[in-house]
Amino acid sequence: MRRRRTARRRAASRRPIRARRSSRQKRAGPSRTLRGRRRLRRSAPAREPNAAHQLQLAYAAGRQAGAALTGDQLRHTPDEDVRQQLHAGWSAWYASARTMSWPLYRQAEARYLAGCAETSGLPIGDWVMLPTEQRVGAVVTVMNEQETIGGVLAELQRLPLTELIVVINGSRDASYDIVRSQTDATIVHTHAPLGHDVGRALGAKLARADVVLFLDGDIPVKAEELVPFALTAAQGSDIVLNDISPYVGRFEDRDAVTMVKEFVNRVMGRGDLGINSLTAVPHAMRSEAIARIGHPHLAVPPKAQVLAMLHGLVIRAAASVDVIAGNRTRAMNTGQHNPVAELIVGDHLEALHEALTAQGKRMAFPDPYRRRVMTMA
Repeated sequence: MRRRRTARRRAASRRPIRARRSSRQKRAGPSRTLRGRRRLRRSAPAREPNAAHQLQLAYAAGRQAGAALTGDQLRHTPDEDVRQQLHAGWSAWYASARTMSWPLYRQAEARYLAGCAETSGLPIGDWVMLPTEQRVGAVVTVMNEQETIGGVLAELQRLPLTELIVVINGSRDASYDIVRSQTDATIVHTHAPLGHDVGRALGAKLARADVVLFLDGDIPVKAEELVPFALTAAQGSDIVLNDISPYVGRFEDRDAVTMVKEFVNRVMGRGDLGINSLTAVPHAMRSEAIARIGHPHLAVPPKAQVLAMLHGLVIRAAASVDVIAGNRTRAMNTGQHNPVAELIVGDHLEALHEALTAQGKRMAFPDPYRRRVMTMA
């Protein structure tokens, strides 16, 4: 009997060791690691049918667009005009292609640019195309951003924008010199500090593009991350917000600013927007939406968002860019009841006042339980 037990122990020692799960873990379901693997499998893009064929078509379209550029054009046409021609070819091909996922879109774009480079000999570099024939511009607000504005502009220069407007307000550093030396943008320069919101309103007044992207000079955003904003607006959405929900914690950990953003959306009947607001960049707006709202109202972003809802404009949060981690920490935006937080909360209260004025004290909420008819005794 002892020999059999000893043999069993030796055999067991040669087996691979497996972690035993407690009864609590068994009741709770799969382990953390297993749950993570299942989540990754569900979030991974599905294999799209005819994806290889789509990539071949994109490559062929790129070769055709590159071959259409003659030697004289390459020698005498400014680089930006050549890029606009290639961009026109890409947007035309995308319009003829079926809807595709973003991973496949980026692969197709890379194949298109490779075909262009092969037949034209152009140094394509890190260009990023926009899948729309509409004019897309950008407005950037700057205040003492010499450390970051160069990176913001470098990403925007990768896109085939038709206009770039930079509003420099209250800067005492080299921000103006950097913008002037790095781009041929339209610059609005004021000595007084106006703030980002007023700067966006000024830029929106000057913008002539069909779709306008709004960014701040202290948060560089990759050009690839801006494409969904431009495309969603070009496809008909009047306002495209940055969905920052994935980067915000549980409700009990949220600050007053985050709570008031969601509160305004919910009382306006747009709980689907969650905490997303025009106060966060990047976002995009159609020129018709700017005209309908009125560019002066963009100086108070929550009020502009409420006005857009009252006008029945289409508002979507179609893309996510983590601007919370990259937001610069300053004395004005840290600590409880800091000036920036107080300003944003006040802007949302102004937006609520606008809604109450337009819709009445109960807004869209019915009151079926109380009778408010006065009777005379």
